[in-house]
Amino acid sequence: MTTVKIKPTHPSQGEFVVIEKKDFDPSKHELLEGESLAEANGETGGYVPTLAELTASHHRLLARSDQLDGQQLQLSQRALALDEREQALATSEQRLAELVKANEVEAQRLRDEAAKIAAEAAALKSAASTAEKPAKAKAP
Repeated sequence: MTTVKIKPTHPSQGEFVVIEKKDFDPSKHELLEGESLAEANGETGGYVPTLAELTASHHRLLARSDQLDGQQLQLSQRALALDEREQALATSEQRLAELVKANEVEAQRLRDEAAKIAAEAAALKSAASTAEKPAKAKAP
């Protein structure tokens, strides 16, 4: 049980009253001189770190901060590299789409040319067939 001394609210209580820290209410109680509200609220838990401990903690925090800054820099660099790769991929995909379109146009041109050659060949064959037929003899 942790206690704190407060000023009495009635002369019959004497010079001070001892209450449990958990029962302390600043709206009802006034701490006796020499008592600390921080201690009464349990903010420090009765332990105050030494300067050496605070300095060591400070150095650990600075080292951790530097480590986190380094990690953040690495993550930023990786994100930049990924952005560059995505841009290169998008450019490659666009170029590929252009090549596919060009190939489709060329394939259609070749189909049209093949159809034209086939039509010319059929016309030549028809003309050659007509020229080779002997003329029918006319009846006298």
